[in-house]
Amino acid sequence: MAKIIDCALHDYIEVACIYGYRVSVTLTSGSVYVGKPLTTVTEPGPREFLHFQQEGEPIVEQKIPLDELHTMTALNPGALFDTITF
Repeated sequence: MAKIIDCALHDYIEVACIYGYRVSVTLTSGSVYVGKPLTTVTEPGPREFLHFQQEGEPIVEQKIPLDELHTMTALNPGALFDTITF
């Protein structure tokens, strides 16, 4: 069964989506992605994913499992959070 993240941590993901923050996301594997979180998606299992728009050419949209998030850092000046550790 997938690890469920704390509601308070989930709120930071929602804030990043609502405000359209540019973020750096580091996964438990060490992979790093930079871009914008768009929304969260729940699938049977149950598993939750971050629908993420990764920067680059071309721009890539992907689903990142929430239970694989290690940190998320807001890159916008004046953001409501800095770095969140999951």
